[in-house]
Amino acid sequence: MSAKRVPALAAVAALACAVTACTSGPAGGSPAPSSATPTASQAALRRQAEAPALISQCALDRGIIKAALPSSLGHDGEIKPGIGDTPTFVGWYTNVSSVMVDNQLLFAWTEWAVANARLPSAVCGTSASATQLASHLFPGWPTVWAA
Repeated sequence: MSAKRVPALAAVAALACAVTACTSGPAGGSPAPSSATPTASQAALRRQAEAPALISQCALDRGIIKAALPSSLGHDGEIKPGIGDTPTFVGWYTNVSSVMVDNQLLFAWTEWAVANARLPSAVCGTSASATQLASHLFPGWPTVWAA
């Protein structure tokens, strides 16, 4: 295993822990959404939980991720709404996040998206909307992404 991959995998494992600890819904899924506007810290945590699904969907759409999406997570390259922050999804994401895009691991682009509250054009192109994609993958949640 390369020296670069070990920290990335450790970070993905930390993300998996954060996601599963931050969720309290059935089967490790999201808790019931609230209509209230999230605080800045809540928005950052929510972006951390949502970003892997958003980046993965972009990468699937653009053929960057070659691995098949398991049927339990979606079909025809479409991630099922509401499943993107479950432990099963995070496990699949951990396995595919080491693909390189524009000299960075997909995982690094996920972290970039969290920090910038938008989708990276290197992975998602210039027409993808984080707000629209998040609304599709996480229906009922208030947006935590830049327009």
